[in-house]
Amino acid sequence: MLRNLQLVYDKAEEMAAKWLKKQRRRERVYLRVRGWLGAGFGNKAFIDCGRAEAGTLVEGTVLATTPAGIIVSLGAGAAAGLITNKHISAHQVESAVGLLTPGTQVRAIVLPRTKGNDCSIFLSTKALEPSPGDMLREPQLVYDMAEEMAAVYRALRNEEMEKRRLNHTFIRKSGVQGRKLHKGVVVEVKPHVVMVELAESGATALLRKEMISAECVEAAGDVLKVGDKVRACLMYIYGRRIFITTRPLETMPGDMLRDPGRVYEQAGAVFEAWLENAGTRAPAWGM
Repeated sequence: MLRNLQLVYDKAEEMAAKWLKKQRRRERVYLRVRGWLGAGFGNKAFIDCGRAEAGTLVEGTVLATTPAGIIVSLGAGAAAGLITNKHISAHQVESAVGLLTPGTQVRAIVLPRTKGNDCSIFLSTKALEPSPGDMLREPQLVYDMAEEMAAVYRALRNEEMEKRRLNHTFIRKSGVQGRKLHKGVVVEVKPHVVMVELAESGATALLRKEMISAECVEAAGDVLKVGDKVRACLMYIYGRRIFITTRPLETMPGDMLRDPGRVYEQAGAVFEAWLENAGTRAPAWGM
């Protein structure tokens, strides 16, 4: 792109058409595979008897490899599942054709089903990789460690589901939560956002770097570190995500950069004054 901009622009329509053709071909293959999986196999009975619960470790036989993924026979032919390309390995797989030989025994974990997809069974070997790319380098290692990695997957999934439950409970009470000052602990720091576990609810909230202070924050990690205790107020809720802010708690712009401890000490009085000025409810910062 940097070497010859005009050449890129001159061939833009041609390359866009090729990309679109490739995407449509992938979609057609994927839809054919989905249709094949839904017909001719007893997936519904397999699911109804509890053999395809999310997180279940299953063994099967490769029926075919396609551009969209690997089709696997389950339960001695009782059902069929699909390992899509993105769930084969943490390393990118463009096409699964020829990746495994039909008849090869595989082990995979069952993925959660989505709405409108009750009878399709999606599997993952990626979730069983001890290290990214193991499924492409040494699949037998993946199968040998499958029980251990499946247990890790289930533990992480249960943890994620619990976080979602706590966030859902918080969101249901958002009318009350918006009039409260929240305490929390920083659990993760990224350049543009900080993850905060709220003490009272256990929910996980996001504190964007621009909502830390009225003055410019180059990186969230310049102000906050994992383990730091914070006080903040609810900014807004978007979908399942909770956003908080410390910005309104500053008595002077930049206080969070100079002395966050002092901001937290004065937070109660400052927050009450802010609520009063806002008409007893927090304005939608950042909306």
